[in-house]
Amino acid sequence: MLLLLNKMRKEYAEEIRVLAGDEDKTVLLVGDAVFFGLPGMLPGLEELGVEEFYAAEDAVKARGLALDPKVRIVDYPGMAGLILDDHDQFVAL
Repeated sequence: MLLLLNKMRKEYAEEIRVLAGDEDKTVLLVGDAVFFGLPGMLPGLEELGVEEFYAAEDAVKARGLALDPKVRIVDYPGMAGLILDDHDQFVAL
């Protein structure tokens, strides 16, 4: 399941638990949610079972961030591929 996060919200943890359950979880960070990709921030998402992390290139560049090496940076075509081709389920939170 691909989960698109676009803000920094503490409620995401419960929403991910409820909506994704035992599904394989991948997160696409856009907008202000790219801050979740900073070093030291991923363990909280990993505890929820998130296995793969992606971040929108434009959001990362706009904020001048250096993300954790586990986070893969993707451009718009890459995001479209994640949403349309790589995952059967997509949830925007």
